[in-house]
Amino acid sequence: MSESVFIRVQRVLSASAEEAADALERASGTSLMREAIREIDRVSDRLRAQREAAESRRIQATHQQKDLHERLVTLDEQARYALGKGREDLAEAALSQQLTCEAQLETLAGTQSEAAAEARELGENLAALKVRKAEMERELASVETAQRAAASTVGGAKAANGVKHNVERAEAAFERAMNAVGRAGPNVADSGEAAKLAEVDALQRQDRIAERLAALRAAAAQASPKAAKGKKAR
Repeated sequence: MSESVFIRVQRVLSASAEEAADALERASGTSLMREAIREIDRVSDRLRAQREAAESRRIQATHQQKDLHERLVTLDEQARYALGKGREDLAEAALSQQLTCEAQLETLAGTQSEAAAEARELGENLAALKVRKAEMERELASVETAQRAAASTVGGAKAANGVKHNVERAEAAFERAMNAVGRAGPNVADSGEAAKLAEVDALQRQDRIAERLAALRAAAAQASPKAAKGKKAR
């Protein structure tokens, strides 16, 4: 996951928060509360789409891992065959491809884990927004009840105070809903030693190829006397 899900959610919500602030200046009471509920629905739709995308990445990584495991088996057979024909250069090429496949498997394992974690976090945020929406809908119903009471009773001032209190509570609930999915994840700083590390990786790769080639030679040498004995026995 190249970017934290929380960073992306925070960016999505920042524009919505600005729109909500403008709405606070233009509207009040039930109209503002209904707009806040609609905003939660819009954010939920975005998070739901991101969760589906994360799940798709996880499934794709799983399929790619299966293909790479099959490729590793084929490359091992090719390396052994090439060495048996005296073509160490071809055997080295097959072993080099093995290392590449193994590196890709490690990357895919990380992608799979991150995508699963992202989908899980998005699901939790969606559940939290669902709870917040239900809370705001209850507050909206309470405000509308208080407004009707204010319009039909002599004690209008007292009822109006109740409306104001309920609106404030609803606005606080909206703010909690916005903050629930706005956490930012940590950023990873560059080491500044990429070139040197790449050189070390290249040296280690050559050593691993040499070790595997030596192991194949040893296995072939060990198998050769057994084959010769088998022919004499016939």
